Amino acid sequence: MAGVLLALLPWVGACGDAGGAGDTRVPQPDDRATLRLWRDLAPVEHDVPSSSKAVVPHETRSLLVDPSVSWQRIVAGDDGITYVPADVDGSLRLPAAEAQRGGFVTSVPVREGEALVVRLRVRVVGAEVGRKAMVAALVQRREPFDPGERLDQEAVARMFDPSRFAVSALSIELDASGAAGEVQELRHAFLADVGSTELALYLLASEAGAGLATVVDEVVLERVGTTAHLLNGGDVPRLTWLDEAQGSTPSAVRVRMDRDEREGLLALAPSRFAWDLPACDVPRRLDLAIGVRPRDATLEGSIRYRVSVGGDELAVDMSHAPSSPAEPAWTDLRFTLPASPDGPQRLELSTMGQGSDPPLCVFGHPTVRRARTGAPPNVVLISLDTLRPDRLGSYGGVARRVAADGEGQAVEISRHLDALAADGLRFTNAYSTTSYTLPSHASMLTGQYPAFHGAVDITDRLSTARSPFLARMLSDVGYATAAFTGGGYVSTDYGFGEGFDRYSLNDPVWALGTVRGRQLIGTIGWQRSPVNEELLARYDTRAVAGWLQEQQPGMPFFAFLHTYIVHNYAPSTAWMERLGLWQPGQLGRPFDHRLRSAYNARDGDADAAGTDGPEREALRARVYDAYMPYYDATIGMADDFVGSVLAALRRAGVADNTIVIVTSDHGEEFGEHGFFGHGESLYDANTRVPFIAFVPGMEPAVIDDPVSLVDIAPWVLRLVGLEPAPSTIADPLGPTRDSPPKRDTVVMELDTHLRRLSAVREGDLKLHVRFDPDDGEQQRAFYDLVADAGEQRDLLAPGGPLASGDDDGKALRAAAERIRTRLQQFHKIAAAAGPGEGSERTLHDLDPDMLIQLMQLGYISAEDVSEAMRGRDG
Repeated sequence: MAGVLLALLPWVGACGDAGGAGDTRVPQPDDRATLRLWRDLAPVEHDVPSSSKAVVPHETRSLLVDPSVSWQRIVAGDDGITYVPADVDGSLRLPAAEAQRGGFVTSVPVREGEALVVRLRVRVVGAEVGRKAMVAALVQRREPFDPGERLDQEAVARMFDPSRFAVSALSIELDASGAAGEVQELRHAFLADVGSTELALYLLASEAGAGLATVVDEVVLERVGTTAHLLNGGDVPRLTWLDEAQGSTPSAVRVRMDRDEREGLLALAPSRFAWDLPACDVPRRLDLAIGVRPRDATLEGSIRYRVSVGGDELAVDMSHAPSSPAEPAWTDLRFTLPASPDGPQRLELSTMGQGSDPPLCVFGHPTVRRARTGAPPNVVLISLDTLRPDRLGSYGGVARRVAADGEGQAVEISRHLDALAADGLRFTNAYSTTSYTLPSHASMLTGQYPAFHGAVDITDRLSTARSPFLARMLSDVGYATAAFTGGGYVSTDYGFGEGFDRYSLNDPVWALGTVRGRQLIGTIGWQRSPVNEELLARYDTRAVAGWLQEQQPGMPFFAFLHTYIVHNYAPSTAWMERLGLWQPGQLGRPFDHRLRSAYNARDGDADAAGTDGPEREALRARVYDAYMPYYDATIGMADDFVGSVLAALRRAGVADNTIVIVTSDHGEEFGEHGFFGHGESLYDANTRVPFIAFVPGMEPAVIDDPVSLVDIAPWVLRLVGLEPAPSTIADPLGPTRDSPPKRDTVVMELDTHLRRLSAVREGDLKLHVRFDPDDGEQQRAFYDLVADAGEQRDLLAPGGPLASGDDDGKALRAAAERIRTRLQQFHKIAAAAGPGEGSERTLHDLDPDMLIQLMQLGYISAEDVSEAMRGRDG
């Protein structure tokens, strides 16, 4: 702890600092060169609207008496349902005999993001009181309801699938003392979901109670103000309040708009925030963003926001709800604040609403910063998902152009990465902690092995209680923090947003103009929070470069950049042309993943090594020849992305004081062990990753010592003058050198809660162990990575070297047992320090949008999504 405090002292500036050169005070928030106004400095004035018990609706429609509303009777059969027009005379009666096989439905237009309340007055009549008397399902749709369509069972299932539609269910329950005929009111308040245009209201009959009937006497739809909805306790999708116990300002929130999640201040109109900034004898910079939701041009209102300092207006403008995805929900602003050497400086942010329903407004990450001489280095961490090192020129890789004669010309695909490696450090034996995205990135950004951070499977989430976050530690000492990622497993839904001021879930590298690229957009385009071309274009490589170019010397920042472009095998037209995959006048040849699936279908056992003869080897060769040009083309795109980042740093004048680390979360198998893909084994093809680093002041070098992704976060912290958190793993499996990192033992894990693999590399030897969830250690394999880099010859196999009684055999047996003991030590520590039992989620707990992203990335199937959604209340 003392080391951390000492490291902070050089960053405490003259602004508000009354201490002299020998002052060793612990820096307080108002001493810092960076002030996050939603978290570090309490406002001296904070005026926001208060909640009211009464919510006055803008519009009230009684759907049972409104002649413009058409009701349909649901006629259910074994092969699906049809709709028949129904006469409604002020009420609807649902006989118990039609339970689960009928009911009524109507549909009314809604607008995305508007605040709605549905109220029903119902009573149960009959001989006895049923336990569950009625269910109303509210289904938000993107297309008009069609009463003329006939729906089969599959279509009915899709209709209530919350991954496609926002679905809410209302039910009424009566206990044994309830009186038959008693009137009860059901009420549901909500904001219309992204893309919603229609609200279909299904009234379904009682599930239990012989002789019962449910009478619906009233169905009312109310439109209320968005602000009133929120002030009266209504939920807003993708908006969470920050924990005030952690020092955040009242009204501090984390909110997602345009798939870009940011922290800041919710400024419900009218709101006013005022801070007295400490005196400062140099100008400072104010960064903030104006966020407005929902996206609805017909919203009857707007927001007028004002930014002022010392009574002088810096900005006054109007913001309306964005009308389409082409209009950004976030507007980034930057202002220069004049010096104030004589005393505090009053800064005010305020909003006023105009119209009957002004949109929600957020002051995103309002931050006051000033440049410092001798500031710590900036940090840029780039993860190129699914990148094998042996395809890069600096690691010996050569990409070839597809040619009819089979003798393609060599094409350079990694010139920017190779140049960075020549100018910096290239680690030749870098390992991931696992072989798929979620746990490996969690290790990268926390410095913990998967068994310690606990995010090992699709339903797990990182926890601030057990994991240190690199972004949080850098943020706490004044770094601006931003992430531009592809989402999916690297999403804030899994806890990765901790410590980031802003976190984008729009992949910055995308091939919009190719068949495969459009296929991918089409695959994920129907999810409730859709990806579309406008968003991808807004958050592409140029946006990342723009953010980097806005940074200034003396104001440290941390940028985490991630892309799935190599994972997706979806290259751009330019790179397809370069590698012979695109011919003029043709649509190109999108990679056929069915060929890979046919190869991978063998026995369903991806751990089986080798092949089954010439036919299977021929199939592997076909898949390999089809795979590699697409894989290499996307590496070229990823390399271009790295080049744009390096160029942006140079243009900003900060390249010489920026640590740049480029790596990957895992590799990719190309049939070496009977499988194409990743996430199924811990062979080197899956776990060896590139690791290239430029560190100001360090001489270029090639480092052959083994390192792990868990070394990145502690190394970065040491490079900027901070001590890593003690919760990162220490001896006996910790690093043997801190900077540049080195370790004698590298551990890899793959744990899906159903099956578990571990691998340990020590020197030139690597031990694989497979565990059964119930029976413990089940299978082992042992390889010499120098004599057998492809891990094809198991030294433990019958008749192998370990069976020999000579000295070499004895030495190998002793080494295998020593490594196994190391692994047992690791598991013992993990069992004591890891998350333990009872922390797992299920697929049912995941957000529908997240399920669809994971399906699109190939990690789960459509059947998994349907199963997770079945029976879930949206």
